[in-house]
Amino acid sequence: MVRGTGGRALSGTPVGDTPRVRGGQTEQHAAGSSATGSSAAFRVCAVIPTYNNEQTVARVAREVQKVLGHVIVVNDGSGPPCTRVLEGLAGEPGIEVVHRPHNGGKGSAVKDGLGRAAELGFSHVLQVDADGQHDLGDLGRFVEAARDAPDALVLGTPEFDASVPKVRLYARQITTFFCALETFGRVIRDPMCGFRVYPLGLARRAKVRGNYMDFDPEIAVKLVWQGARVVNLGTRVRYLAAEEGGVSSFKMVRDNLRISWMHTRLVLGACLRLLVWPWFVRQRRLQSSAWHRIPEAGNTLGIRFLAGTARLLGRSPVRLLLLFVVFYYTLVKAAARRASRDYLERVGAPSGFWAVYKHLLCFAECSLDRWYLVAGDL
Repeated sequence: MVRGTGGRALSGTPVGDTPRVRGGQTEQHAAGSSATGSSAAFRVCAVIPTYNNEQTVARVAREVQKVLGHVIVVNDGSGPPCTRVLEGLAGEPGIEVVHRPHNGGKGSAVKDGLGRAAELGFSHVLQVDADGQHDLGDLGRFVEAARDAPDALVLGTPEFDASVPKVRLYARQITTFFCALETFGRVIRDPMCGFRVYPLGLARRAKVRGNYMDFDPEIAVKLVWQGARVVNLGTRVRYLAAEEGGVSSFKMVRDNLRISWMHTRLVLGACLRLLVWPWFVRQRRLQSSAWHRIPEAGNTLGIRFLAGTARLLGRSPVRLLLLFVVFYYTLVKAAARRASRDYLERVGAPSGFWAVYKHLLCFAECSLDRWYLVAGDL
């Protein structure tokens, strides 16, 4: 039995809920050997959070494993019937089970799964619910979309049939509306769908606070805030009846309150981003004035003068002349001063006027040495 540390991969996982990992005998079996194919830089596995889905979780995990090759099932403190099913599932190739000692919510389970995927070296994680409501025939489409856009968040857009509860449908529309506000546009068609692919590095840096049903929309919004593009893929969703194993872990009052509080935080965060936006624009402008983007100053006459002086008098007089040329350049070229000062501050060096002058003088002397090299005098 291996002790897992995935529970601390993202913020928000309850302290003390260190998961236990079982199974996963195929440690070297990555998605690259599956039917979907993969490059060395693109390795995808699946994370399936489950809580008392004993009738459906085994079928879902096996079908996903056939396509992706490696599946991490996270048992979020399920009761004995589901735990027994998962213990048996853990012995199958390509499937490992992470056991959480207590029920901490869907978000906590997914965070543990993301942490475990990072330990195994995967670059992407496909998340899918264990209740069997998603069309697993779309697995290949989701993986290929992630491969084509590796820095994008691939989100399922549910195509419901008549089995969808109307109250759920209306609630999703409300959440989608708020996510549009929080992302400054309708880039997320459905933030609640549990069928999605994360770029793992971005997902682990998202600092998601939600641990329950508020996790899915929050991580989607925060990935957009990080600059991730969103690829929305339509996929069929069917709500299973109780006799088919349809189990809902959604707590109508508690989860709606959590989602409401999440949207309150995210709307405030979006407003703050709007307030500081001019600062970001200014920073981008300063970055655009980096030395390699600053156009050449003066004209070719000065360059020809320096070249002629070098041919006639040698290096020493030209270097002496550079002292005055660079001093003048440092005085009159504010963009160059800014770029030099920014670099010096980044490396922790003095950034006063004379430090900037010496920095620019070094560039000029290097350029002179290159000219000598081309001319064959070095």
